Formats: sequence, structure tokens, C-alpha cells
Amino acid sequence: MSDQVKTRPAPTVTAMPVTQGLAWTAVAILPLWVGAFLFLTAVAGPGGPPPTPATLAEAIAQYADVSTAAWIGWLVFSGAVLALTSLTVLWLGRSVRDLPGGSVVAVLATGAGLLGLVDAVVTVYFSIGLKLADPPSYLPLVEELALGLHAVNRWTAMVVYGLLVVAVGGVAVVLGRARLLGRAARVLVVAAAVLLAAALVMPVPMLPAVLTTLFGIVVLRCLPSTRA
Repeated sequence: MSDQVKTRPAPTVTAMPVTQGLAWTAVAILPLWVGAFLFLTAVAGPGGPPPTPATLAEAIAQYADVSTAAWIGWLVFSGAVLALTSLTVLWLGRSVRDLPGGSVVAVLATGAGLLGLVDAVVTVYFSIGLKLADPPSYLPLVEELALGLHAVNRWTAMVVYGLLVVAVGGVAVVLGRARLLGRAARVLVVAAAVLLAAALVMPVPMLPAVLTTLFGIVVLRCLPSTRA
């Protein structure tokens, strides 16, 4: 009995909890966002996208000469990519929940992911409503709410993208403490700090996408050494 106790292995982490499929999904997010912005450029034309409408009349005037189908297609595509980004971050957090400190990160990633999903759905729903605002596609109060959401979009984007970046950075910290990412964990944490600062100044969906793609590449490089 005493021999069995002496030979019992220490509880150490020997396998990467992030699967190869999840890592590849994280890598694909940045190219998808690049595709979304190219799609936006094609839809908006050389003048670029119009400014955020402040009134319902402005919304009608802005999109009178723009292909409604193209705008709706872009909104759905970009919303789907944001939803994929949010789900990826959510599952990254869940993948490390059994590691030391992982439960806190899992809760953070779940919150960030769900908030990103809600933001994606709400933005697509109300933005399409404004595109179809002539004749009014919503009740007047709902249209006013849509305009109000556009007005605070910068602040909501700052919160959503910032939390997504922090969550991925937290996953990198947990994996680094478990010695599954080597020195690359520090690089990811520094990158997360830089991108978080950038999100406070210029909140764009590219920021969490850069980090998820970098994270996925690092994990894919580490996976062969963890399969021994």
C-alpha cells in the first residue's frame, strides 16, 4: 500500500485542453473579418460607408441609393463573424475551466462571449430595420431605439471587444501557468494588453480577431509536443 502511494504520479497537466479544431477556428477569425471589410468596401463604394444616421430621415436618405440586398448581406455576414468570434472565445474559456485559475477565466469568457452574441444579433436586427426604414419597418419607438443603439455603438463596441480580448488573454495566462504554451504565453499576454489599449481608442472587431488568430497559431504549434 505504501509503495502505491509513493509511485502515484503528481497531478500535472500533460495535454493541451484546446482542441485542434477550436484552434483552427480561432485562426480563421481574422481572415473572415478581412473578408467582411472587403465586402463592406465593395458595398459602400469608393466613398466609403456613410456616417451613422442621427435621425430616421437621415437613415432613409443615406441608403436610398445603396443596394438594400447588398447591405443586408454585409450586415448578416459581419454579424455572423462576430457571433463566431464570441462563441470561439466562450469555448476557449470553457476548455481551460478545469485548470488552476481556469474557472474564473471560464466565467469571464462566457460573459464576454454571450455579450458578443447579443451585440451581434441586436446590431444586425436594428441595422436592417434602419435600412428598410422607408416605409417604416418597425414601430416608431423601436426605430428610435435603433437610432439610440447606433449613437452608443462606440461605447458598446469598446466593452464587447475589450472583454473578448481580456478573455483570450486570460486563457493564455491559464495555459501559461500550466506550462502548455511556453514563452509564447507571455507574448500573447503582452499582445492582449496592447490590443485592449487599442480597443479603448479605436474599438473595431479586428482587435479580438488579431488575438484569437495569434492564439490559434501558437496553440497549433504547441499541439505536436503535447501528443507524446
